[in-house]
Amino acid sequence: MSKQPDDPQSDDFYLAMREMGSFLDITPSDARELFAMARRQARERIRASASVAQVMTREVIGLSPDTGVLRAAAILSEAGISGGPVVQEGRVLGVLSVKDLLPLIGLDKGTPLPALVAWVLAGKACPGVPEEVRVRDVMASPARTVPIGASAADAARIMTESGFRRLPVLDGEQLVGIVTRSDLVRALGGLLEEAE
Repeated sequence: MSKQPDDPQSDDFYLAMREMGSFLDITPSDARELFAMARRQARERIRASASVAQVMTREVIGLSPDTGVLRAAAILSEAGISGGPVVQEGRVLGVLSVKDLLPLIGLDKGTPLPALVAWVLAGKACPGVPEEVRVRDVMASPARTVPIGASAADAARIMTESGFRRLPVLDGEQLVGIVTRSDLVRALGGLLEEAE
């Protein structure tokens, strides 16, 4: 366990015990271990109680299944995101990720980002992508989704098991948000900071 700047030291425990007016029959080492265990339990409680609704992004950039993949890539790039839900009449049909586009330029979907950057910087030839290729042709479908009432821990488990980095959030069948791995890390970290 990493030591935090505000973690109590042995002297702090002695002073706190003196302030209580009596000494407990434990050593500062025991008290420190108890404190660490209590902190760990509190963090687990916070993680387990956070909901998807608390951590999701509500303003979602959705893509139409009929949008050309070059336009979709431009939309994702302009928004600074690496993927988004494919939506038609409010219903999620699939999810398009930048990785879904890699086969169109001759790369494997599993190509890591550093290899992709090196590939581009090396000036490798990029085959032209036919204009008739649409989002529906390359998106992952059906989409793996999560209900708005789910816990953040459930969303994290689904992402870990499925390998997806984002999950559309549904209220019934309607898209109401999206939760990403970054959302989970940022939000749970924030909740933990608030609790300390």
